[in-house]
Amino acid sequence: MVGKCLQEVRKKMGFPSARAFYQYLESRADLDFNYSYYKRIENGQTLPSTKVINNLAALLPSQFGEQLILAYCSANFPHHSHLFSQSQKSLAPAPRPPSPPPPGQQTVIVQRTLTERQVGLIARSQQHYYLFLLVVLSRQPLDFKDLLVHFPESSLNEILADFKEQKIIYIEGNLIQAAYPEFRFPPAEGKTLTQIYQKLDQYDVDRPKFFGMEKLKSAEMFRRISPRYLELILSQLDVLLKTVRMSEEADSAANTDVISFSLRFHRGKLPG
Repeated sequence: MVGKCLQEVRKKMGFPSARAFYQYLESRADLDFNYSYYKRIENGQTLPSTKVINNLAALLPSQFGEQLILAYCSANFPHHSHLFSQSQKSLAPAPRPPSPPPPGQQTVIVQRTLTERQVGLIARSQQHYYLFLLVVLSRQPLDFKDLLVHFPESSLNEILADFKEQKIIYIEGNLIQAAYPEFRFPPAEGKTLTQIYQKLDQYDVDRPKFFGMEKLKSAEMFRRISPRYLELILSQLDVLLKTVRMSEEADSAANTDVISFSLRFHRGKLPG
């Protein structure tokens, strides 16, 4: 069922051969499988892992990605196939030649962990970091000319070439988009990543000014409190952070504003 769905998606996207489709996917982002494995999936010889399905779904227009996930669920739970009957519906044709999803059409939201090499590239300069943030925040392809508002053309071309080589972004014509809907930074394990993240922390200080963002609230505190209130304060901060995340994830279609929010909360003992 998964293989049949993949074949149908491939043909609807304008790829008569499996190799051409695989090369298209490979040009856009790092894949968790090779061509031989992809052929086995299409031919129904293997049921891929959740990781591979997520890898594929994230690179397809949302309608096709969701159909693939439904087909995968149906294959894993054959006795409950009625729950996934939508996967049996015919797929609507996609534009030819294949192109990034049009404005407003998101891919399936799947996180991809950055490699240490990719993180190092993102931290190469402030402009590298800010362009990365701008591209991954966008839910539609960005036009090259729109990026010139924030970046000089010579720097922009250089950074885009760097990101394309490392498969952080995908470029078609003048349109630029992230290779995956969401990227996640790996944990700060080891000296190299720790130093890189310290550099990114410094870049974050100037981020609102660079993008010309409106200051809504600012506060800085250095004061004594009762330890009895510490747990309450931490729980309230957790609620705040969860609210921001829920706003992004639960209502993504209405996400038209961008916020810049930094939080550092420390405790310690001082004389007196």
